[in-house]
Amino acid sequence: KLKRLTLYSLVFFYFMLTAQIAQAQKPKIIVLGADEATWVTDVKTKIAATGSIETVDHFDVTQGTPTLSFLNNYSAAIFWTDNTPRDPNAMGNVLADFIDAGGGVVMSTFATGGYGMGGRFNTAPYWVIQPSSYTNGPALQLGTVLVPNHPVMQGVTSFKGGSSSYRGTSTTFTAGSVPVANWSNGSPLVVVKENVGASGA
Repeated sequence: KLKRLTLYSLVFFYFMLTAQIAQAQKPKIIVLGADEATWVTDVKTKIAATGSIETVDHFDVTQGTPTLSFLNNYSAAIFWTDNTPRDPNAMGNVLADFIDAGGGVVMSTFATGGYGMGGRFNTAPYWVIQPSSYTNGPALQLGTVLVPNHPVMQGVTSFKGGSSSYRGTSTTFTAGSVPVANWSNGSPLVVVKENVGASGA
């Protein structure tokens, strides 16, 4: 399972972070992991180890739903589901509100297939790729980098998904989405969408 969770440290989907990145300020990140504490800590540790983040905090979405005012303390949120959020509809609503307010959101397995997202996130164009089921195996690694100069790929020279390499099965991108990197089997690994939501952030 630890090998599976390393996928989250690279991220599966990436919404561009706020203007803090452009200003060379280190962003504050909130980890919204519907998962066991051990695996959440693994993700937090790997994100912090990059040295590019000022703060990495955690909110357990299996126990409750963060408010918009709470999320607005952060530049971006990374969200994944290894379990079902306490309120998937409320979670989808507040993440859509956060994007509308200018926040960045990273969506990872299994939110992209398996334990899904509810609420307004599903009824407005926030997804970068249509949610689907998921698959795993064989062991995959970083394949073709389609946009090597993209910020999310800076400093990334290799990535291994482990023996399971869990990933979504969809290859249907939504309008405005840009594939940045693929798995070694050609399936999408990193997909980006900017100018999302009411803020156009």
